Amino acid sequence: MGLFKHDAVRMALHWGVIDSGVGGDPLGVEVHRIFRIEGVSKEDCVRPDSEDAYLPERGRILATRPALQQLNRKQRSLFHPVGEYKLKGFTKPCKLSRGDEVATPEPATGTTSSSR
Repeated sequence: MGLFKHDAVRMALHWGVIDSGVGGDPLGVEVHRIFRIEGVSKEDCVRPDSEDAYLPERGRILATRPALQQLNRKQRSLFHPVGEYKLKGFTKPCKLSRGDEVATPEPATGTTSSSR
């Protein structure tokens, strides 16, 4: 039973300055931004990076440019640009990349394994 059992996980990675509220709750524009990134859909795309830029609705990890800059070269290589997306409440589109190797593979159907 893995984290992606139902292929419903949507994750967003971003790097920015936040404030702490009562009890340590994160506050600020960057917190708002990350929730908007997590919820983007293909309809929010204002400039795709390529004709075949794919943005799955579920089972995905999206990262912003500031987040990717915090990763090493090998980690960054797991992400590929998908385009610029309009985020509700923000005037400037956000350039996003999708993690390919970290996405959930399609489940196999009708397969079994046995050992003898």
